[in-house]
Amino acid sequence: MDWNMIGAIGELVGGAAVLVTLIYLAVQVRQGNSAGQRESLRGYVSELNNRLLEPQRDPEFVELFQRANRDWHSVSLRDQAVVSSVYSSYFFACAEAFALRESGNVDPALQYQADAAVASFL
Repeated sequence: MDWNMIGAIGELVGGAAVLVTLIYLAVQVRQGNSAGQRESLRGYVSELNNRLLEPQRDPEFVELFQRANRDWHSVSLRDQAVVSSVYSSYFFACAEAFALRESGNVDPALQYQADAAVASFL
């Protein structure tokens, strides 16, 4: 075996190593994207819990919220602002979820579960 043959074998082995490395990196990137999707959804659900469920723990707020939904004009301007802030928070969270979904950062199958939870609130 001469040096040219040994060099050719070395190039072949090096090329195979590069190919294996690229395949490994592609798998890692895919797994990272999947983890990012799950984390995005987890953050979205956590945000919804904070924005929607936390105010409901206050019985006075629940009563105010129900009154405002029955007859908006029967509540004071201050109370309208309080209820509006909850709705505004909710709509900002929905806009964020929509942007995440449109960018492909949330698995649509998992997103359906969060949408169902929000629909039950409304």
